[in-house]
Amino acid sequence: GGAERYDRFYLCSGQWMALWLEYDSFRSVFLKRWEEAKSTYIPAMINKMWEYYELCNAAAAHNFERWDILNTYVWPNPPKVMQA
Repeated sequence: GGAERYDRFYLCSGQWMALWLEYDSFRSVFLKRWEEAKSTYIPAMINKMWEYYELCNAAAAHNFERWDILNTYVWPNPPKVMQA
């Protein structure tokens, strides 16, 4: 886990990134850009995801009213599609 912690993404696993981070000038620009992304873009993405949730929530509820399949395994391709 740990994906819920956006302040500690592990970005240094690549060989090239580790080498770049040895340079103070790169590291300071990288961290500045990360702080900008963390404070600007990530909250915007989370807000956009909530907008999509609100947009799809009613349709999802209607789907399970129409098709009583919640908690039921359903083969992804109906027989008619497989026969075509």
